[in-house]
Amino acid sequence: MDNPLIGSTRLLSIAEVFFRRGVKVLVVDEIHYQRNFEQDLKTIYDFFDIQIIFSGSSAIALSQADLSRRVLVYTVPILSFA
Repeated sequence: MDNPLIGSTRLLSIAEVFFRRGVKVLVVDEIHYQRNFEQDLKTIYDFFDIQIIFSGSSAIALSQADLSRRVLVYTVPILSFA
C-alpha cells in the first residue's frame, strides 16, 4: 500500500474488484500506509468471500488496530540475508 500508484485507492475498493473477478486470496504489504485500514479489513471480512493476508512494518500501527475475532496475528522475527 506504499506504492504511489495504488496508495490513494482504498483497500475496500481493491478487494471488491478482486472479489468480482473470482480471486479468493488478496495479499497486501505495508497495510499500515492505508488510512483506516482496520475499517476496510472488517468490511471485507464481513461482506466478501475473500481472504486477506497482510503485512506491515509498523508494529505500533498494527497492534493498535481493533480487528478482534477477525484476524490471526503472526509475529515474524526480523529477517536477515547475512
